[in-house]
Amino acid sequence: MCGLAGFLDISGEIVDPEGILRKMSAILRHRGPDDEGIWWDETSRIGLAHSRLAVIDLSQNGRQPILSHSERTILVFNGEIYNAAALRKELEKTGASFRGHCDSEVLVELIEKHGMEEALGRCNGMFALACWDRDARVLTIARDRFGIKPLYWCRHGNTVAFASELKALDRCGLTTGDINQRAVASFLQYGYIPTPESIYEGVGKLTPGHARSFATVDGRVDSTSRCYWSTAEEAREAREEPFGSADGSITDMVEGRLREAIDLRMISDVPVGMFLSGGIDSSVITALGSELSKKPLQTFTIGFDDQRLDEAWHAARVARHLGTDHHELRISARECMDVIPLLADQYDE
Repeated sequence: MCGLAGFLDISGEIVDPEGILRKMSAILRHRGPDDEGIWWDETSRIGLAHSRLAVIDLSQNGRQPILSHSERTILVFNGEIYNAAALRKELEKTGASFRGHCDSEVLVELIEKHGMEEALGRCNGMFALACWDRDARVLTIARDRFGIKPLYWCRHGNTVAFASELKALDRCGLTTGDINQRAVASFLQYGYIPTPESIYEGVGKLTPGHARSFATVDGRVDSTSRCYWSTAEEAREAREEPFGSADGSITDMVEGRLREAIDLRMISDVPVGMFLSGGIDSSVITALGSELSKKPLQTFTIGFDDQRLDEAWHAARVARHLGTDHHELRISARECMDVIPLLADQYDE
């Protein structure tokens, strides 16, 4: 995973913006230890920061923030666009050129070519992103369909800030740290804090399947939100066009979709591993992945000394059956206890 952060500060509220961007990026370094970069435009007072975990295109061509070929569009992006290769071919047919082969470069050119909403609709992936359009003077933040990748944001007057984690957002100085009592009630009721709330008053999570734009107009920032993909709409369409009635056709279709999805997720310039618990989900994924891989997959599982909790033996049986290169880490009760004091540093809410 990577980390992104930034702000649009047309009021000049943030002192030492480049220093703040570096501090925000430093907090996110555990998400992306391979590289980091910041981009600051003093004229528009827009800043972007990124901490990179390199998976596709390990060269400097994949460094972020990344500019489009025309340098009109600047992007920071956390996640992966699984159909980037197909999208790249389409763009090349229209004359687009690329420096490397990372998906972030494909995404920034796709946004510039088709606009944010159409670009997001064409992406098969998991992501959070922030994009600045120099000509239109518009900042847009967006999140994948199911909110797999996190993105928090806040606004104070005409200053807007965003980050992958609350800890990084704290560094920009716009948050008060006041506890959101509605969020506390939700946490006690549901066991988590639902979108769009966060644990802090005045800080929200961007809604999955949505993009929010901040346009600079006459010395102020105008905000608009739009839904580019709706779970409810997908469910409605599924009811109108249900699967066929023959069991065989349904199972064949599901296997085909799984095979396609796993194949796309195995595209990588670094070694691929799979978590294998030995349960149905991970076993199916590992089985199909093993068929698609040209060499034995690396699989990983965690075992416990307490036999009542330990399932590592079952994962090992599945690994032997599939012929994976299996790795097992056994954790004691004491090691689990030792982690507890560190949890507050890792979880934002």
